[in-house]
Amino acid sequence: GEIVMERKQALTREHRALLEAMIAELEVIGRFREELHYAQHGTTSVYEHSVKVAYASVRLAEQLRLCVNYRA
Repeated sequence: GEIVMERKQALTREHRALLEAMIAELEVIGRFREELHYAQHGTTSVYEHSVKVAYASVRLAEQLRLCVNYRA
C-alpha cells in the first residue's frame, strides 16, 4: 500500500512483486492488518515497521548480491 511506495523503486520488479504478494497474503491469512493499531516507534505502527524492515532487508540482500530465500 501507500506505506511502502517510497521503497518500491529501490527493488527489482520480481522482489517488489514478491513482497507485495507476501504482505497481501499475511493480511488475509493472519492478523497482520491489526498491527496498524499498535505502535512500534512513536507514531510508527508495528505494521509499518514490519513492512519497512522487509523492504530494507530485501534491498540490502539485492545490493550485496546475497543468495537468500527472499520468501522467508
